[in-house]
Amino acid sequence: MVMRPIERSSLSRRRLCKCAGLLFAGSQARGFGETVGPKSAANKVLVATLAGVAPYQQALEAMRARLAGKELEVVELEPTGKRLAQALDSGAAVAVAIGIEARGALGRAETKIPVVSTMVLLSAADDQNSGGGAPAQQAGNVFLDLEMTRIAEELAVHFPKWKRLGVLADGDKRNAPSEGVLGQLQARGYNVQVTVCDRKAELAAKATAFRGKTDLVVLLPSSTLYDAKSVPPLLQAALENRLALVGYSPGILQAGTAFGVFPDYAELGVQASEMVVSQLAGKPGGEELARKVTFATNPRVLRLLGLNAPKT
Repeated sequence: MVMRPIERSSLSRRRLCKCAGLLFAGSQARGFGETVGPKSAANKVLVATLAGVAPYQQALEAMRARLAGKELEVVELEPTGKRLAQALDSGAAVAVAIGIEARGALGRAETKIPVVSTMVLLSAADDQNSGGGAPAQQAGNVFLDLEMTRIAEELAVHFPKWKRLGVLADGDKRNAPSEGVLGQLQARGYNVQVTVCDRKAELAAKATAFRGKTDLVVLLPSSTLYDAKSVPPLLQAALENRLALVGYSPGILQAGTAFGVFPDYAELGVQASEMVVSQLAGKPGGEELARKVTFATNPRVLRLLGLNAPKT
């Protein structure tokens, strides 16, 4: 896999890992738990996250570097929730949720501490099945979602003549490009076909319907469509029908999409750190999408499709 960064309550362990697995399947990271930096209530930042997810770790390491002057307490989520409750009881000036699981855990804890969330899906922010539930004092959000225009901009760098794009969207269209976005893409010369998929079992058939009609098929992140059972048939159908899929994470790229366009996870940690600093200074954090994205290829799949890797 070749990557290039571009500027610009009580749950079971299995359920805690569910959403992260959808986005980052196959990722691994070392554990959490240490407290670093000088001790001061005014400087203390509590960071909650799920261990074993490499993209979360990338964001965390970036936060450690940017918040080196603050006391950082990192709490690994676990089934009982006791560790997080104890950390909240000890107090902090601001909390950070890395991932939808941590955001949901802080929401269920009903903490009054201001919370900055990063690496969460805008489309699944209120999805209880994905561990959702906004904290009472939401101080800022850094979303994983990329606008379809941003994805198209990156694809245009590598495939300037490929203007026919297929898009697979949720049945409720939460992750589908808006009419305004589709209008912008059309003005840039793109022909975008959006296909709605209501059930996981339909993914392969819906993708196959793009055969001969599109140059690339973009998979947008979804908390309902992609899992260990639905992804393999989709990838197999893509190979059999010579469809070049564009994945939304390193995990699904490694599983078998031809290309990937996804956020720079370390930069999401930097963005969250900036919101923390603003919150400590009494300034609102707001909401942001990723400032940097990464374009990546899967050489094995490209060979099977008979495609050449784009020049970088």
